[in-house]
Amino acid sequence: MRRTVLAFLCVGLVLAVPSRGVAREEIVSDTSTDEIDIKLKYHGQDVLVFGTIPEGASVVVKVSAPPRPESLARKGRVGPFWMTVEKATVTNLPAAFLLYTQKPLRETFARGVPRELDPASTAEGAKFDSAVGDARLLADGFVRLKEKEGLYAVHEGAVETKKGKVFKLTVPISSKVPPGDLLFEILAVRNGRVVAKDRDFVRIEKVGLERWLTDLAFAHPALYGFLAVGVALLSGFGAGLLFREGGAH
Repeated sequence: MRRTVLAFLCVGLVLAVPSRGVAREEIVSDTSTDEIDIKLKYHGQDVLVFGTIPEGASVVVKVSAPPRPESLARKGRVGPFWMTVEKATVTNLPAAFLLYTQKPLRETFARGVPRELDPASTAEGAKFDSAVGDARLLADGFVRLKEKEGLYAVHEGAVETKKGKVFKLTVPISSKVPPGDLLFEILAVRNGRVVAKDRDFVRIEKVGLERWLTDLAFAHPALYGFLAVGVALLSGFGAGLLFREGGAH
């Protein structure tokens, strides 16, 4: 909370001080938090992005999560049956790719949307751990899956501005976004050209019991499996007692 208040004060000072000479093309931005803790009942969290931009520019905010290995499978017809015909692991596509704009994307970039701001174009750079028959088809499937999960999306007109210089945006971070450094890139665009950039990082990290269970699963998988089976048996035993008591009345 203190960090947010101080950042707003800084933005206010930037607006209050009169400019002299040639105005600098720069963005002053910040986020409401620099860390998101994943606890046992974590269901996601909103992050506020705010700041100032050069006069006459529009805002584009790109939020991306670092790549991580993800398994993909392609189904096809083998005789009368549909089954998995190809498997691979993609290693370099962002785990999340969210784009927020002040104006429609095609209006912001009249000469064409840059490839780095187009979720569909990211599929062209996909790399796999083994040879695949149709890499582009698998990569496109990865993007479509992420779109269904809400992890790849473009939200046009989502960034609010005031007096042409101050902007703010609330980004809901889904619980499906994996731990890591979430990158917030803020772009100021004028006449279809990026004139200023800024970036912030928000660390997503497991803490408490969630972190302990994750560490246990990686360091001692056998013990983790034993505990998981024990918890399942106890849950079933408890449910059995509950229904037995309910049937006795």
